[in-house]
Amino acid sequence: MRKHALRTLGLSLVAALGLVALFASTASAEDLTVPIHGKLLVLGNEDLTAGVTGKLGLGQLLVAGLSIEIHCVKGSVVSASITVPLLGEGLGIFLFEECKVYPINPATGELTSAEPLPCNIINGGANRHITAIAKIRVVKHEGVKYLLAELEKEIEIEFKSGEGCPIPLKPKIKGTYAFEVTQTHQEVLTITAGLEPLQKLLGDKLLYGTNVGIIHGTGTAQLTGVHEKCTWGVV
Repeated sequence: MRKHALRTLGLSLVAALGLVALFASTASAEDLTVPIHGKLLVLGNEDLTAGVTGKLGLGQLLVAGLSIEIHCVKGSVVSASITVPLLGEGLGIFLFEECKVYPINPATGELTSAEPLPCNIINGGANRHITAIAKIRVVKHEGVKYLLAELEKEIEIEFKSGEGCPIPLKPKIKGTYAFEVTQTHQEVLTITAGLEPLQKLLGDKLLYGTNVGIIHGTGTAQLTGVHEKCTWGVV
């Protein structure tokens, strides 16, 4: 009887230790996979709000489902601000100019022709521009910092009809996209668009119509107004 009781106690201890190990491994896995919020700090201060300006380099929006790439030669931050530093939140208006549509190989993302498709944007002014308004928030994942840009409203593009454009003439762009920030506490921050694996990791998706869009490009951002040339960063 004593041996049976000891055997039962031993099995109970093993089971209990197994549960502890299971919960510990689950917690570790969640720590590795669930992004956490970061902060946007000006001069290391958690209370300062500030205006932000910046430049965007060559921007490319790849839509494999339509075998196209929207290619914008230049871009800029029209206006932006850090609204809630402690929560890493902000708001920005971004302008992409001289945008054209090119055919791509959907499997590789490479251009199949150096000539643009006859898809001319008619609701973007003389510079064929696209304007995006987005909420910004900071997340951190496994030590890497990201800016998530969530479109406040859908971007509506209209291409001129009757010119042979082979894609839908009035697409809408909506959703969220993640950008990586590699610097902290600098005057100028470099921001890089994350590729498809990063979007899946963070659970983000940018939709061009019903098709997933992937952005390629980089940009820089710095403070403006009374905080011009001050250091700032994502922590």
